[in-house]
Order: sequence, then C-alpha cells, then structure tokens
Amino acid sequence: MIEIIQTTSDTPVGVGYSYWETVENDITNTAIKPLICFKSQATKKELCWLTTFGPFYTERYMLLFFYTVASNPNPLIGYLQMGTTDYPYGFYDVTIYDNNISGNLNPANAIKPVWFGVMNLIPETTNPAVQYTDYSVNDSDTESVYITF
Repeated sequence: MIEIIQTTSDTPVGVGYSYWETVENDITNTAIKPLICFKSQATKKELCWLTTFGPFYTERYMLLFFYTVASNPNPLIGYLQMGTTDYPYGFYDVTIYDNNISGNLNPANAIKPVWFGVMNLIPETTNPAVQYTDYSVNDSDTESVYITF
C-alpha cells in the first residue's frame, strides 16, 4: 500500500514500483513517462498524471516522483492537488500504465496496465480532513432495534 500525505505546501513524493521489467516501452526513453491514475474509492473520480521527475530505473525497481500541491495543480508535470471534494482523503485504487505517447493522460491510449495497488491519502496535521463533533445527546429510545425488509 502507498501512503501519501497531502500537504499545505509543495512537497515532492517518491513512489517505488518494483515490476518495471513488464514495461514494453523502451525504458531508456524518459521522454515518454508512465501514466499513473488514482481513482477515489469514495467519489469514483479518477486523477491521471505523469511523473515530475524520472522515471528512474534501478536493477530492481522504478522510482516515480510527483508533487502534492496546495494550489495550481498540473497533472502533465505531476503537480497534484488532492484532499478536495472530488479527490477526498481516504483510499484510492492505483493503476500504473505503460505509456506510449508523450503527454498522454488517457488510460485508453496507453499500452497496458502494468501495476495495480491501493493508496491511502492522509492530511498533514495542519491540514485536517474532517472536523468531528462528539455525539453527546442520546436518543430516549436506546433499546429498540428496527429492521426493514
């Protein structure tokens, strides 16, 4: 699982992907970057983006970088603003695609998906996700259970 902190300032984030040998695209061609999509499990909205730096390849994995930003998102260069109404804090399905077109943000135009996973988007302490109020008033009828068919 990937855990990402949405910050109130521009913060670089690195994600390691260990199955880069499944990529068909020439891995030395860094002009064509992998396509990464985050799909919110809450809103079902999908955010696709290209990496800011990299990909960097090593013998065992590929490292992708992007930024979490407080404003001015740009998915073409990996500047993502999340923790919003459309992309709330919580769980996301993550798909990494082998891309074949420079600047492509559409999964339908990618070669194939090469990795599936889950991400948890959390706020930093100065950027609370939700303000909770304790429930302190009890209903007078606390022993009844109603079942509806």
